[in-house]
Amino acid sequence: MLAHDEKIEWLIDHGFATDLLQMLIGENDYADQDAFEKLDIHSRILRGMSVQHLQFIVDHGDRTDAVTVNGRIVSPHPDYFAAWKLAICPGISLVQLDRLIAAKPALVRGTRCCSGPA
Repeated sequence: MLAHDEKIEWLIDHGFATDLLQMLIGENDYADQDAFEKLDIHSRILRGMSVQHLQFIVDHGDRTDAVTVNGRIVSPHPDYFAAWKLAICPGISLVQLDRLIAAKPALVRGTRCCSGPA
């Protein structure tokens, strides 16, 4: 079984960044509203910056440079995202993360995530 940060990267690498984003902002069945309410201020900041990073990935892919959208400069935040994962993903239930992965098609899951050693 992979560590939580590897599971997060697996989801992103396999096109499920939107699912992860929706989980983190409370807009899918895997969101943990109780976890959101229990976050301290530092965890809230990490979660918020991770939401911005994931939204950037969803909208602009793996770009590392800032882009201008409607006159507004938006940037990825990989350092905050890494810190969020290092803090064990505040705002995401790891049980729910496993449920999200398990719900993905078996063909995709077989690509080195949760089906055992690759």
